[in-house]
Amino acid sequence: MKKLICIYTCEKDKKSLCNFKQTTLYKELQNDTNTKILQVYAGSNKTQMLANKLLLECEENYASLSIKTYKMISECVRSINFDVLIKIDCNIFEYENTNYGFTKKIKHDLFNEEHIKNVFLSNKLDTDYYGTALSVIKSFKSFQTWANHKNIKLNCNENDLQYNVPFFAGKFYSCSRNFCEYISNNGESLSYVFADKLGGAEDVFIGNIYKQFTKGNINLIIDYLIQCDFENYTQ
Repeated sequence: MKKLICIYTCEKDKKSLCNFKQTTLYKELQNDTNTKILQVYAGSNKTQMLANKLLLECEENYASLSIKTYKMISECVRSINFDVLIKIDCNIFEYENTNYGFTKKIKHDLFNEEHIKNVFLSNKLDTDYYGTALSVIKSFKSFQTWANHKNIKLNCNENDLQYNVPFFAGKFYSCSRNFCEYISNNGESLSYVFADKLGGAEDVFIGNIYKQFTKGNINLIIDYLIQCDFENYTQ
């Protein structure tokens, strides 16, 4: 299986990227002949590949991540031969130390180097869509709480957001070549809707596209199910 690792980063996360590149996981992936690693940046004046960097012509803004994700996947489909694309944040192993989001135990269990390494060694990536934590949005209020924490202004109401649509947490997830091609061909307009109205929630965006991809017949490997109410998390 040819793996394409897309490390989400930006200029302000240089230190986190440097720390990630010092991990045993990164060094092992570097030595895997079936794995290609890209550092993914937005904010470029044109989309281009420069060595191991993918520079995207879109705004580097948290509220525009759905567009960054769509453009990343589209360019990878266009220019790289891969079987599975894995999106991972450069600060994934620092997430445990933050004071928001999932409980500390969940962050420790799901976003540590050993767990992520075990995923790479498993056959879980040999599916259309997989991630470490499967989530659903419980209520519009909880979505507003997430936006408030991120200092994002939503331009939507309850009718603009689909509930009970599963999505894998954005820190780490994978998409098959087939699913990536579907996103590239069908996801552009929705990526802009998410940026304009829904705070650019890229992981929720991918979950919604997956629902379209499967025509509602969702079939996922579930290791952990996290209910996103941002007040009371349940495993």
